[in-house]
Amino acid sequence: MKLRTILALALYVAAAASVISCEKNPVPGRDRCTTILHDNLFGIEYDDYDFDFCVEHFEKNMPPEPYPGCSEVRIGNFIGRNLDYYINRNACAVIRMNHTDEHLASVGIVGCCPEFTAELAKSGAYDPVYEYLPCRTCDGINEKGVYVGVNVMPTGETSFDRGNWNHNEWGHGAAFTNKGAEKTYCTLYLTRYILDHASSVSEAIGLINEVNWYEPINYPHEGEAQAFHWMISDGNRNYVVEFIDNKPVVTGARNIRQPSLGTIMTNFTNALFAKAIIQPHGIGYERYDVLRYSYSDTEESFKGMEELMKKVWYSNTYTREVGAADFWATELCTDIITSEYLYGNQNLWNDIHYCDVVKQFKDMWNDPAYWYVDDTPLWFTVHTSIYDIDNRRMEVLAHEGRGGQKQFSQFDLNSHFDKPLEHKPVK
Repeated sequence: MKLRTILALALYVAAAASVISCEKNPVPGRDRCTTILHDNLFGIEYDDYDFDFCVEHFEKNMPPEPYPGCSEVRIGNFIGRNLDYYINRNACAVIRMNHTDEHLASVGIVGCCPEFTAELAKSGAYDPVYEYLPCRTCDGINEKGVYVGVNVMPTGETSFDRGNWNHNEWGHGAAFTNKGAEKTYCTLYLTRYILDHASSVSEAIGLINEVNWYEPINYPHEGEAQAFHWMISDGNRNYVVEFIDNKPVVTGARNIRQPSLGTIMTNFTNALFAKAIIQPHGIGYERYDVLRYSYSDTEESFKGMEELMKKVWYSNTYTREVGAADFWATELCTDIITSEYLYGNQNLWNDIHYCDVVKQFKDMWNDPAYWYVDDTPLWFTVHTSIYDIDNRRMEVLAHEGRGGQKQFSQFDLNSHFDKPLEHKPVK
């Protein structure tokens, strides 16, 4: 299966992107050309890739996955997405997949893949990471206008039956959703699978129902699961898809221009929250409220969505600077102070001890000595991406405005490139 990574994407010419390498890979038939867009952002164009290789690789090398905290919101024709993660130097990759008989064209982004570093990308060296990187896509849109973005949920106990887990040496297991199906895949691949094959939201739901999905356990923490849910959208529909009792459950939006559990997704289970169930150690309730309160004041445009997503950048969410009505940091909940208590007590900010914890977090954020160090307690927004569904266009900002990228850059699925293009950040 040919894999050619001819890197770069980007539009709106002005300053030339740096072409790092256009040499042939050691693996025959896999030519690669790398282009740097920013210090921590690279573009990779695939003529083709081997999905089965991705599946096989992760079956043998399931990585430990911490719990990232993410936010997604649909307002009319636009979708905004933040991916939050431990502060790190990992690179982000804008991936463009060209159309083949096997899959649709798409453009999306990979973040938080520890094996893909800026040093590796800048070296121009071949590495197997380029072969399985497409399956680490966090969010993207395909040529049919279908958007998919994945967020985690707090635990697997709400989505999969623990009694069905089958452990192996890597600690990941299965709570099968559709035993007897022709295909069995880990939910880590669901985003890429839908981007590759779905022409509509309805078709995406059909594809999900046809596959026997299982979720990975958060190895090495025995008994903890890494649960996921997805926002899946097309021109006029927006769904949040979650697995509950081993079956997909869909929460739809009646109106894509109103805040609801069908248009906003963070890190709690939307289908349970709709029944007034607050998960004890859920996260993201405060980010949900920031997005909900700010929704009606947000302009339906790239600029409007940029400002909205900055309000829920990780470093902004746990301060009063954003101006929303409530900031109960459920990220900091414990066995004693649960998210149920936090979300149900608006006077919590009168708790001096709790305020001190939040202030300490903010003070650490303002001290660069805590950035990019091993075992940092700090998180940040690794990438913000915004999608214009009708025009198949996206904007990306890597590393929350820190480092080399201070402005959003824009990428267009409809432009097909046979060489790296010049690039300019969007002003």
